[in-house]
Amino acid sequence: MFTITDTNIPRLQTGAFVQVSYCSLAVGCRNGVSAVNASTLRQLWSLIENTQTNILLEVNDTELIQQLLKQLENQKLLSSEESKVIRAYISSRLPLIRDLAMLRRSCT
Repeated sequence: MFTITDTNIPRLQTGAFVQVSYCSLAVGCRNGVSAVNASTLRQLWSLIENTQTNILLEVNDTELIQQLLKQLENQKLLSSEESKVIRAYISSRLPLIRDLAMLRRSCT
């Protein structure tokens, strides 16, 4: 079990809190703290922006998380803790990701 923190993210599950520092997404693990830096988060959002709108809107949550994480892993080597943190981050941001995709669709 790990703990993620972000002031803008509601509780994901009992005992899991989310918090983002100024430049990283940090997670408390049994072996210490693993952080995902701002560069990785920017890379993730760039990847989301470049993903086809229909994929962002039509693929189910689990598949979308897996696809985005796999694409990010193809661009950057991630530790298992970083993958867990990013998976939880994407999951918490799915409503935002889908809202942005709907806006993108309505503008074209």
